[in-house]
Amino acid sequence: MVLEKIRYILLSVTMAAIVSLAPSWLHAKDTLKIGGAGSTLGTMKLLADAFEKRNPGIAVEVFPSLGSYGGIKAVAKGAVDIGLSGRPLTEEEQKHDIEISEYAKSPFVLVVDNDATVSDISTRDIIEIFSGKKTEWPDGTRVRPVLRPETESDWLVLMQLSPEMAQAMKTGLAKDGMLIAVTNQETMDMIAKVPGALAVSTGAQIRSEKRSVKTLSLNGVAPSARNVANGSYPFFKSSYIVVSRKSSPRVKKFLEFVGSPTGRSILEKAGNLPVER
Repeated sequence: MVLEKIRYILLSVTMAAIVSLAPSWLHAKDTLKIGGAGSTLGTMKLLADAFEKRNPGIAVEVFPSLGSYGGIKAVAKGAVDIGLSGRPLTEEEQKHDIEISEYAKSPFVLVVDNDATVSDISTRDIIEIFSGKKTEWPDGTRVRPVLRPETESDWLVLMQLSPEMAQAMKTGLAKDGMLIAVTNQETMDMIAKVPGALAVSTGAQIRSEKRSVKTLSLNGVAPSARNVANGSYPFFKSSYIVVSRKSSPRVKKFLEFVGSPTGRSILEKAGNLPVER
């Protein structure tokens, strides 16, 4: 509950900052504002840079992480032109005059520091680590799982793997003294700083942000976009774009770019599996 209050306060402050800048942006008619899920930001910045080079009359501003909830809310309130989400719209969010489309999938990965001796992890290991039954890596190092708020999309992906996994996640969040990261970027920072840390991320975030971390194979299968495509690695996270139903021409132009051969190539190089839109 305390974590959710902190998250709400941070989101409110960020939203207020964005809205406060709106008058200057309104005068800059060709500025495209994008914000939302942290796991999508690295890839989106690469797309934005390439789009600006091909469209010098349109500036693209990609904001720091608002989370999926914040990105969706920002579009609904008109604070950003394009929202980024790691999940579909909720029933309540569908009441707004907005629409959502999936544009990519990326392997959902378990991450440790580069110096960690472990290279593979099983679903059973994850359950036992987050529930507190397994407290050490094979070399004796203490395992330090990095948790996320229960409503975050990364956490939802894990909880949907099985009822037992969902219970392990809830047990972990209820324990005192656990490491908790509010954003995807903070999660990766903790991996680099905390010995024995274990966290979840996406292959796209790690590659697009050039994070120096180790991704673990899961149940003996490497987490690659190719393995997601062929079905051998069934754990992935979808990325969505959220826009107003009354989108401006520049928004539509950007969406066309994302789905173009150039845009799809950028997605693939960043560790994504493009989705036909």
